[in-house]
Amino acid sequence: MNLLDWLRPRGNRPRLAVVCGLILGFAGVGCIVMGKDHLGNRVVEPLGAIVLLASTVAWASGSVYSKYARQPAPALLAIAMQMICGGMLLLLVGAAMGERFHPGAITAASAAALAYLTLLGSLVGFTAYVWLLQVSTPARVSTYAYVNPLIAVCLGRLALDEPFPKSLALAAGLVLGAIILITVARRAKDGGRLQNGRMPAEP
Repeated sequence: MNLLDWLRPRGNRPRLAVVCGLILGFAGVGCIVMGKDHLGNRVVEPLGAIVLLASTVAWASGSVYSKYARQPAPALLAIAMQMICGGMLLLLVGAAMGERFHPGAITAASAAALAYLTLLGSLVGFTAYVWLLQVSTPARVSTYAYVNPLIAVCLGRLALDEPFPKSLALAAGLVLGAIILITVARRAKDGGRLQNGRMPAEP
């Protein structure tokens, strides 16, 4: 998101501290992706990781575009339009791939997961994400992407007894360090603008 925001016309060039934070964040995620279990087997499939990273490029492109593109005045309308379009696209792709809905296959766990993703993941999480894009910077908003893999690994260990790679401690330190560095750098920049008698560019 930061690179795309920089490369766009009249883009915002990231400060050195932000660049260092991004490098630390990538290194932390890399430690998780390349981590191995006690038997020496990879915890994450490299090809799957590459596909996921490619999908984040598409996500970041849409996020940066939505920050600067003209949108309907009611913020909730724009959010609803995005979720409806995304849902319709998923239905079409699923139908084209031969996926079918079988009510008898619904379990309590799958129903709870759907309810969780609908209420917290979409209505709460995505709404908050789109709002943050409008009031903050890509550098700060994108820090969530560094925390997600760490939370996923911890939850997998606690809930499903999945492998806990030894590199997780190092990854956790790098991820948290990246978030702190990016956040502190942004606050310092905003503080400098205020001391010079200028308000920050973003509300």
